[in-house]
Amino acid sequence: MRKIITILAFKLAQYYGPLRYSNYSKLLQVLLYFLMVTTSLFTAALTRLLLVQNENYILAVVVLSISIILLLGIYLGVKGGVMSLQSEIDFILVSNVKPRNYLLADLIFQLILLNSILTPSLLVFILIISRTTITNLINTIAMFELTILAAVMLSHVIGLRKSLENDRKVNYVAAALAIVFLFPVFLMAVDAVEFVDYTPLPQVILAKNMMGRGVVFDNLAVVVFFLCLLVIYYKTVNHLSSLVVVTPLLKTALVEVGGVKIVKIPSLLSIRVDESVLISGIKLHVIRIIRDRSILMVSLVALIFLMANMAFSNLMGDSGFSDLAVVTSTILYTAFIPAVLSINWGLFERDNLWVFQVVRDGIRRYAVSLMGSYFIVALLFSFILYVIAYIISGGTPFLVLDSLLAAAIPVFSSLSSVFFSFKLPRPGNVFSVSTLLHILMPMIVSVIFAFPVLVVRTSATLASEPPIPLVILLMAYLIGTAYVVYRRVIGVVVSSV
Repeated sequence: MRKIITILAFKLAQYYGPLRYSNYSKLLQVLLYFLMVTTSLFTAALTRLLLVQNENYILAVVVLSISIILLLGIYLGVKGGVMSLQSEIDFILVSNVKPRNYLLADLIFQLILLNSILTPSLLVFILIISRTTITNLINTIAMFELTILAAVMLSHVIGLRKSLENDRKVNYVAAALAIVFLFPVFLMAVDAVEFVDYTPLPQVILAKNMMGRGVVFDNLAVVVFFLCLLVIYYKTVNHLSSLVVVTPLLKTALVEVGGVKIVKIPSLLSIRVDESVLISGIKLHVIRIIRDRSILMVSLVALIFLMANMAFSNLMGDSGFSDLAVVTSTILYTAFIPAVLSINWGLFERDNLWVFQVVRDGIRRYAVSLMGSYFIVALLFSFILYVIAYIISGGTPFLVLDSLLAAAIPVFSSLSSVFFSFKLPRPGNVFSVSTLLHILMPMIVSVIFAFPVLVVRTSATLASEPPIPLVILLMAYLIGTAYVVYRRVIGVVVSSV
């Protein structure tokens, strides 16, 4: 037991220790938690107000929250499951610590970490939207903690099984589990919310118990689910004789860069000797994004955003997408793309910048080509999401303002992603506070810069027939602002390398 406590204390000091040495990091952490809590309070209160008379819809929203936690566990498992660094594993290998003791310490550490991330947001959201009473408060918190425990155990089981068995087979099982956990979301997306209550899935049963609606069968189902998970977890951990096969989670990127395979590249991306350095640089960055499979993360988030938007539109009483929901979804998702792509770049490509430092004007050209590649990928997915959204909703796009908005968000998010990649501290791993800032800041900044277009776009009168002087004014604003931001970004990049 003493070894487990020692390892846990070391892991906590290793992860949270850097926060003690910087008042800036402490302030950002406090602001981040404040933003999470206030956003949860506002979202839960608004959702509860809109769904006040429909308990089935409220249950569906709670199920969606639980599904997010369980899907997070699957994702962590696919990434490796064990939240550690390679140096940490190497040290444990030559010590007398048994693998199961180390894994138990990591289990407790992940419980603490996920609670620190999820409790200020999701638990507050669930407590308000379900109108939890004092008598049911303990039960709701207990079910929430059991959900996080299930996510961590799934993370360990999937990660260790990937190390011990056929990697592809375990990935298929993880994908099947993800589909199961997303099934209630699919029911919400196709406007079949009433069937969620009758779906005998773990997340639905946990949600019922959280809301105090569980019957004897639901209570027994929760017990059986955790007993089965505990047996699988126990057998998996006991089957592990050494930590040498473990994939440390904190050394990986958002996707498996280490497992890259050579893929066939479209002829459009082929490098030609007669083209400019800028075009060649953009092509090389796009090829890297395809080969390191960052594009898979982007596609996965696109699918989740699409289903979530359909689900919430139906929950709010719409037959499909509302016009504002289409705009909001596209904005958030498009701004998210360059931010995600910049994480992998910061972890694996930033060390190679010295190559361009020895070339005249090399850093500037490199930064411009990096921004160009982010813009192309973001613009492509923005267009795809718009088309799918409007096909589903049967709406008619406002081509002029939609085009401005679809171009503005990728431009500003690409510029701000490169800016914060050089301005913010380099993330030590993909689950650090710094990584979260690398994702959130470009999204916030890009929406702020494109806000005038968004305001006009959400006005039905102006969006249907925008006056030509207004369109010209918006275009001038976007071009002028983008140029100023571009010059600022280039200055930061050149001076910081």
